[in-house]
Amino acid sequence: DADAGVRALCDAALRAITGRAFGWRPDLEAHELASVRRNWTLWWELHRVAVEREAAAAEKRGSGPPEPRTPPAK
Repeated sequence: DADAGVRALCDAALRAITGRAFGWRPDLEAHELASVRRNWTLWWELHRVAVEREAAAAEKRGSGPPEPRTPPAK
């Protein structure tokens, strides 16, 4: 989105849901934003099936969306 506030809200939501952060900051240049976007896109491509499976299972149980993920230990 062209609005930095919208991007900040989206980044916060993605971090809360996934437990991951890919370096978004409001002062990033266009090429840096593109890199953050690529990293999120790659994460989604790698995890989409599992996330959608979890969401479908939660909906079937009537328990709502899955809990936010905890980042893996380093």
